[in-house]
Amino acid sequence: MDVRDTLNQHPRAVTFTVISVIVVGLGLILWRGSGGSPDEASALEQAFYSTDDGTSWFSDDRRKIYPFDRDGKPAYRAYVFKCGEQGKPFVAYLERFTESARKELMNKQAPAQAGRPVAAEGLEVKKPREAEWVKASTAKGNATMTPTCPDNPAGPVQPVLP
Repeated sequence: MDVRDTLNQHPRAVTFTVISVIVVGLGLILWRGSGGSPDEASALEQAFYSTDDGTSWFSDDRRKIYPFDRDGKPAYRAYVFKCGEQGKPFVAYLERFTESARKELMNKQAPAQAGRPVAAEGLEVKKPREAEWVKASTAKGNATMTPTCPDNPAGPVQPVLP
């Protein structure tokens, strides 16, 4: 007896199997399309911030315009990384909008200049415990935003998500 004869002799089992496969497939497609689990979706809506120059950090809504006030202190965006799988997380750099860019973003009137939003030109970055903020769009800003492991500057770094 070949496969076709077996399928013809058990139409209900074949129908049930086909419908089950379709339902499971559609469920997986819908689940993946919704961003996965609720924990994964909420992590994508969060970002890290720090009020103490990167010594500690907390997560909050990633859409906040920073710096913002938290308990009377300015909260800056903090980019957290770790070295390898078991490495201790650390803040590689902090980010803020200049006051003029922040005001424009708060008013939702950030016009484009030369193809770039004003807010992009108004981003400044710095390493924790450094005094000077530098424009993110400069070579020094780019170097600041390149994370390195504190113990092994050539070691692999990976971002930590909220």
